[in-house]
Amino acid sequence: MAQSLNKIEERDKEVEEAINKLRGSIPGIQKQIFATIQKELKGLETKDGKILMTIRNLKLVNRIKATILKDILNDDYKAAVMGFVRQFDASAKTTNKYLKSLPNAGV
Repeated sequence: MAQSLNKIEERDKEVEEAINKLRGSIPGIQKQIFATIQKELKGLETKDGKILMTIRNLKLVNRIKATILKDILNDDYKAAVMGFVRQFDASAKTTNKYLKSLPNAGV
C-alpha cells in the first residue's frame, strides 16, 4: 500500500510539473500578443475616436486575429498542452491501480 501511495505522490508531482510547464509558456505568449495588438490597432481608421466600419479595418482585424492564433498555437505551447493532457490519462491509470489494490475494492 505504501508503494501505491508513493506512485500516487509521484504522479501528483508529474501533474504539477506539467501544469507549471503550461503555466510557464503563457506569459511569453501574452506579451507577444499584447505587443502585436497594440502595434496593429494603431492602424485602424477612426473618426471622432470611433473605429470606422471599413473594408481596410476588417482586413486589419482579420490579420490581427490570424497573428494571435499563430502566436497562441506555436509548437512550444502545443507541446506544453499535450504534456498537460497526457498527465490526466496517466494519473487515472495510477489511481485505478491504487484503488484496485485496496481490500474490498470491488465493493
